[in-house]
Amino acid sequence: MENKNRWLRLDNAGKIFPYVSKKNFANVFRISFYLKETIKPDILQNAVDDLKYRFPTFFVKMRTGIFWYYYEVNERKFEVKKETAFLCSYKNKNKNNGYLLDILYYQNRISIEMFHAISDATGAIELGKAIVYRYLELLGYKLEDEFNEVIKIGSEPKLNESVDSFFENYNGEKLNRFKAPKAYLIKGTKFFAPGNGLVVGRVKSDELVNLAHKYDCTVTQFISAVMLRSIYLYMKRHQIKNTLPLSIVLPVNMRKYYNSETLRNFSLYIYLIQQVKPNLELNDFIESIKKCYDEQLNIDSLQATLNANMQIESSYALKLCPLFLKMLACKIGYNKVAGGLSTISLSNIGLINGPKSLLNHIENAEFIAAGASTSHSSCVISCGNVTKISITRVIQELDIEKEFFSYLASLGLEVFVSSNLWEEN
Repeated sequence: MENKNRWLRLDNAGKIFPYVSKKNFANVFRISFYLKETIKPDILQNAVDDLKYRFPTFFVKMRTGIFWYYYEVNERKFEVKKETAFLCSYKNKNKNNGYLLDILYYQNRISIEMFHAISDATGAIELGKAIVYRYLELLGYKLEDEFNEVIKIGSEPKLNESVDSFFENYNGEKLNRFKAPKAYLIKGTKFFAPGNGLVVGRVKSDELVNLAHKYDCTVTQFISAVMLRSIYLYMKRHQIKNTLPLSIVLPVNMRKYYNSETLRNFSLYIYLIQQVKPNLELNDFIESIKKCYDEQLNIDSLQATLNANMQIESSYALKLCPLFLKMLACKIGYNKVAGGLSTISLSNIGLINGPKSLLNHIENAEFIAAGASTSHSSCVISCGNVTKISITRVIQELDIEKEFFSYLASLGLEVFVSSNLWEEN
């Protein structure tokens, strides 16, 4: 977004979230950086103030048009806040001075909570690294960034950071895309207090990589297989009769496929599907997941999905439909289709890259998503030799989390587990 532009269209992925989001379905995620010293709020505020102009697609307010929602430059004061116990809270466009993100602090932790309509986790990571880098500079640390891995104060916003890469890479062809089947949905007891339960497991990254290689798969494939196995055993233990497959919805960062540098949303999804049958073992889940990768994680399949999504947005009937009718149609369509295609979501942002001078000040990082279409959301992030696997849930029962982390430990990983104990509220 060039500075002279006062407004911006929502990107193709971001368009759906304002229509379907609400307090218990927030579509908000959090990226956290744990530093080696207690956060100084006034210095953090100064760091954000210094960088606000550099990230114009993040510091916006959402406006209601006749046909679409759109963003406008937000020149109101942005205030960093002390973190509360309620994680990934709903971002109301009429509160918080109109901002759809929060920058929070607690002890040694800096967190960015963001409404998914603004960006995806990859974009948020870039904002987070820039804020931490500037914060450390203001504390007096001398940092070096030889390969320009961090966006810094003094640089100008780039046009390629604000483009809608879905629109840029849409070629108009009608291609056959993968269509996911309906999936088994986990049910349970709702919390007494509104909010999300959270369990986080911390492991050594090198040990996790070695274990995945032992099973001849990637880390994401391995974690996905263990997750599906945990749900499968949960169903067996509770004698749940089900004919629907288990399915993980897995976001795919499209930037590497299309050489994109956008800081806005640019992710698509694949589905890791396992048919339920007797006596499934870990290797069975791994093989099913590899097959799904082969079928869906290729440029032809991804292009077909991108085109299909863009064709819906590009239809003249939808373009000319007033906003209130779009809201109704999107809610009905989302609940009917996307709401029943996955048992659980899993997102692996991978290893945080950056200059050594920055990473030396970061103990580890955390990635959390909440308020999505599934009962459970799982996220994975690595920083240095620490990988954190978070599982949020909207039900009290902890069966799946216990099975998941216990099994990792039984395979030889040293797992440190923490929880926000939301079931006790």
